Amino acid sequence: MGMPCSRALETQDSGVPEGRERPVDESRSAERNERRRRRPGRPGEPETPLEEDPVLSQDLPAHGPAHARADDHVPVPDAARHLPFLFARLLSESNFRAALVNTIVIALIKLLIAFPFPILLAILLNEVRLRSVKRSLQTLLTFPHFLSWVVLAGILLNLFGDTGAIKKIFLYAAPAIARNLNVLYDPKFFRVFLVLTDMWKEAGWSSILYLAAIAGIDPGLYEAATIDGCNRVRKILHITIPSIMSFVLIMFLLNVGNLVSSGLA
Repeated sequence: MGMPCSRALETQDSGVPEGRERPVDESRSAERNERRRRRPGRPGEPETPLEEDPVLSQDLPAHGPAHARADDHVPVPDAARHLPFLFARLLSESNFRAALVNTIVIALIKLLIAFPFPILLAILLNEVRLRSVKRSLQTLLTFPHFLSWVVLAGILLNLFGDTGAIKKIFLYAAPAIARNLNVLYDPKFFRVFLVLTDMWKEAGWSSILYLAAIAGIDPGLYEAATIDGCNRVRKILHITIPSIMSFVLIMFLLNVGNLVSSGLA
């Protein structure tokens, strides 16, 4: 039988007689394997073998990557060895219990007080008929959201600190009360002051979501309620609140997810 044309041409070009294999260039093969074994370095730097790399070699077996087996020991990082000790040290801290209690109590206060406040604010803003007044109120209530907590802390310090404006007003109006007035440094006011500050900062921004939900209510429901003689309070109780209740439930579940976090970011 005749040899295929491509095979015949290849044999003829290589100068090797038919029936014999082409000789293997051992030097080229060794050079190619050595190039694969080395990792490329940065421009201008010599290539470094993988075994000699100071970063990667610590995670490789001592006899090289070519002979690595599945049962080779991989060193465990130092941080993983000390994790149980770190947790034990955290639980043994003297202030751990107070910090945990404060975190949970503040989160519960936020769910009970700070969470419903944007809903009430959105309902009240929705009842404002003058568009210019409504936009002005939204701007004033939303602006604190764009202030960082560092800037906000400076504002509160200038208002409620020992040399703040509030204490100076009390010094002129009621000196007896001003002597013992120390809101920022009194532990009794810490939780309440923190929650009220968070409400002032985030309530206006959160009310935008509830205003969008209220805007999606069918206006025909309000028109029908007006024909039936309902006032504004009855419209809020029987139309507005039931219509946004599903959205309120979703937002409540999202807030429950942040129960053990401070939320001050």
